[in-house]
This record gives sequence, structure tokens and C-alpha cells, in this order.
Amino acid sequence: MALVASALLAGCGGNGSSPPPAAPQGTSNIEISGLVTKGIVGLGTILAQELNSSGDVIASIGETSTSVEGHYKFKLSGNYTGGPVLMTARI
Repeated sequence: MALVASALLAGCGGNGSSPPPAAPQGTSNIEISGLVTKGIVGLGTILAQELNSSGDVIASIGETSTSVEGHYKFKLSGNYTGGPVLMTARI
């Protein structure tokens, strides 16, 4: 069984009169944490994948294990370019 959640890690462009800010390149100090809460999820595997604007996976950017309570935390890899992130839990 896999649980899926997505997080959009991008900012708003403001009042519309200027272009939106460029996505960060090679961002390596972004940390994601969370809790998997569907049934017994201790010691599951969490995968983070970056998506393009069409929703296709373009890079694997992190992997970690949950605690016995289902908590997880990790930093994204240096190849993360600022797009949406798909988080998948394998339990």
C-alpha cells in the first residue's frame, strides 16, 4: 500500500506586474518533515521526487525511513531545482 501527498515548494509572483521569481538552482538546504498516518506505518520508506509542470517525475531528490511512530525528516538533495515535490510512503 502506498500513500501519496504532494507539496508545492514555490512562491507566489506578487501583484502580476512583474515576472515570478526564478526557481532556486541546486538548493540543498531545504528540509521536509512529516507524519504518515494511515494504519501501522512504523519503519516505512519515504521517497521524494521532483515533478515538472506537467506532473511528470524528473528527479529523485530524497529518501528516508519513518520512525516507529511514522515521523520522517530529511534534506532534499542538491539536484532539487525548485519544482513541486511528490512524497510517497512505502509501508
